[in-house]
Amino acid sequence: MNKPAKLGQPLQYARGAKIGVYGQFGTGKTELVMSATKIAHLLLLDAEGRSQYYKPEADHGFEAIYSKSVQDAIDLLAYAEQLHASGTPVVFGLDGWSSLWFEQQEVAERIGSTGRGTAKYSSWGPAKKPIKQLYAMLFNTTVDCIITIRAKPKYSQEGGKVTKHGYDAPDTERGLGYAVDLVVEMSKQDLPPGTPMKPEHFWCTVVKTSGPKEDNPLPIGTVIKDPSFGKLLGLRQVGSETLKIAGGDVELQVLEATITSSKQLSDLIVRFGLDEDGVFAHLKEKLGAYQNSKLPDYIREVFVLRDAAEASA
Repeated sequence: MNKPAKLGQPLQYARGAKIGVYGQFGTGKTELVMSATKIAHLLLLDAEGRSQYYKPEADHGFEAIYSKSVQDAIDLLAYAEQLHASGTPVVFGLDGWSSLWFEQQEVAERIGSTGRGTAKYSSWGPAKKPIKQLYAMLFNTTVDCIITIRAKPKYSQEGGKVTKHGYDAPDTERGLGYAVDLVVEMSKQDLPPGTPMKPEHFWCTVVKTSGPKEDNPLPIGTVIKDPSFGKLLGLRQVGSETLKIAGGDVELQVLEATITSSKQLSDLIVRFGLDEDGVFAHLKEKLGAYQNSKLPDYIREVFVLRDAAEASA
């Protein structure tokens, strides 16, 4: 087997920080998001209206979309990427993700629900589609991102009595934990009612991190007092190149399953804007005389040629 064309040396790359922040109410999640304005201009999807308490012109300032729509989050992140590519320092913020997740739960229930009012299994596919798109963008973006999540209450039941034991986990769709590199749990000191809150009364604890165990600047269990977005950027990996994660091969797999003749292969080559005669000459030289049994190999090679043409355009 030939060496895969995408295989190469590992890159040291510039990658945006992807930070998830969860905690119960009043622990400073929104404050942590808004501290990003000290670093760069904040583009905020505000799903809970809490940015109204902050001055839009403070530090680098912020702009907000007030929405619970995942599509609005996608559009805002795409705009942030455009500004970032032009050299404008920006941070993408989402406060809070749980509200978007609750909205998609309702979408699933309206598409189809059981007799008990819960969403049918078949309803989750379309309801989660925009969420998957946002995750894909988060994985690849070089923009710094910070996302807040509510904490889920922890309960126990004994002898018919339900007891609440504080909060112990983010209340969100489980895929979000994979889309962020750093997760911190916000906490605050218990003080008598009416006591003025000060920065030293707040802290966060790292519960998920990325990178090697050795020399990790933010290992699990690290406690950061008076946390700010700037302090958390220590997780960022700094380098001279940008890592681009290769897209999935859904289209390729579909074509391999549906193209069954040389005519259909010709149509694909033309659709990709490639020189038909030149491509067939290349396929013959590399893979030998045409055979239907080799169609999957031809299709994959056409994809390679298309990618090369797009890269040189």
